[in-house]
Amino acid sequence: MNTPRTIHTPAPLSHEPVADLHRLNPWWNDAPAPDAPGDRHRLSGQARRLLDNGITPIIAVRGRQPADGNAVHLQTIHGLLAEGTPPQNVMSVQFNEIRSTEGLIDPILRIATWLERNAATDLFNALAHQARPA
Repeated sequence: MNTPRTIHTPAPLSHEPVADLHRLNPWWNDAPAPDAPGDRHRLSGQARRLLDNGITPIIAVRGRQPADGNAVHLQTIHGLLAEGTPPQNVMSVQFNEIRSTEGLIDPILRIATWLERNAATDLFNALAHQARPA
């Protein structure tokens, strides 16, 4: 006999982290991304290869200097947007700038789930099957 399965749905994000996400991702509202440093960081190419080859759907960047991680993530975002990735499928989260996530359990999963359900153009698996970035 088949028993129905319960699907766990993470609790929705409160207003404060959602407002922070919108502030950190101005391209969702047709505003420009912050300027990226002019010189291409050596890790920017590696980050893009991981995304483009389907090895990873998400990249966590951390540099020895805060400017290193910032340069890589901004250059990656600028590249994705310039190549036509839908802006709502590109998300930047800088946890050092979002104190509202400190009490969340599994903040990356919660934020990714929020993006998939509230901003992205489709579910992540559907986008992956269409070979489209999310």
